[in-house]
Amino acid sequence: MAALVLGMAGVVVMMSGELGKFGGALHGVALVLAAAAMWGLGIVLLKRFAVPMPTVSLTGWTMLWGAIPITVAALAFEMNAWRPVGLYPALGVLYNVLVAFMFCYWAWNRIVLMVPVAVSSLSSLVTPMIGVGSSMLLLSEALTWRETVAGILIIGAIALVVRPGRRAREPAPSRSSVA
Repeated sequence: MAALVLGMAGVVVMMSGELGKFGGALHGVALVLAAAAMWGLGIVLLKRFAVPMPTVSLTGWTMLWGAIPITVAALAFEMNAWRPVGLYPALGVLYNVLVAFMFCYWAWNRIVLMVPVAVSSLSSLVTPMIGVGSSMLLLSEALTWRETVAGILIIGAIALVVRPGRRAREPAPSRSSVA
């Protein structure tokens, strides 16, 4: 619980400078929170009811099933906003499909199947820190006290979960956990 509180506090501190900007996008905030809840549920279900198939196949099928509602929503709500795609946006999409989606989701599924849920879920809190570091390096953005405090809280949360000698309380293994 302490790790969860530290991790969430880190996220709140990181977002605290932007909270006033969310007022005009409450629907978007609600959708992001719903997506986060579904992500968490998916992690728990994947861990509890391991599917007897290789991680590559599992990742491909979950991405295919996830693409269906996204495609339907894009066709329903964005049809009039479609424009020709230039080279750089096309390369960006290609990178996202091959690296961010295929490789990273495969790696994430492997991690979820290999380590306790507490470790894998809190480890995902490193993502905003990578974003902050990338924006400093690539966009020359300054590191503020919020990002520093948030980073300390998030690293503290992860350290609590992965510290040596900690006994993980995990449910009994499911039917199978195939790599």
